[in-house]
Amino acid sequence: MTFIEATGVLPQGRITPEDTGLWSDEQIGPMREVINFIHSQGGKVAIQLAHAGRKASTIAPWLSFDAMASVEHGGWPDDIWGPSAVPHNEKAAVPNELTKDGIKEIVKAFVDAAKRALQAGVDVIEIHNAHGYLLHEFLSPISNKRTDEYGGSFENRIRLTLEIVDALRRIIPEDMPLFLR
Repeated sequence: MTFIEATGVLPQGRITPEDTGLWSDEQIGPMREVINFIHSQGGKVAIQLAHAGRKASTIAPWLSFDAMASVEHGGWPDDIWGPSAVPHNEKAAVPNELTKDGIKEIVKAFVDAAKRALQAGVDVIEIHNAHGYLLHEFLSPISNKRTDEYGGSFENRIRLTLEIVDALRRIIPEDMPLFLR
């Protein structure tokens, strides 16, 4: 199984400017070419759909570990989003707190990216819900200071993850594996 990891569902959801994404229909064709080649070699392909949340817009770690990517370096330091306005660390930008409409846009972005992944021919979809990225940030009371239905109790903090899982399950084939990291 070949994994295409950390595939951004939105341009500002990438970890670094160098990350792949499926936020646009123009990205389906090139992704399909890669997947078709892997299939031609007898392989299966899983794609990991992700949103970096407050850890977005960083310099690729092989260039400068844990440094913010400025606009001059292709970054988007003013367009970083999280469950709350709590930065990842002292070097990181303070993220914009997602509104409820923004949360709906995140769910839609995961659904749209999954539809594009299906068009590109993936065999498995994985939702990235770990490593301190957006969905994981919602799970943690350290990064999630919300007082609405997406914060506070454990049931509220897992709400966004469950909404995305349910939305993807509705659009992918019944027999297709859906992983959650």
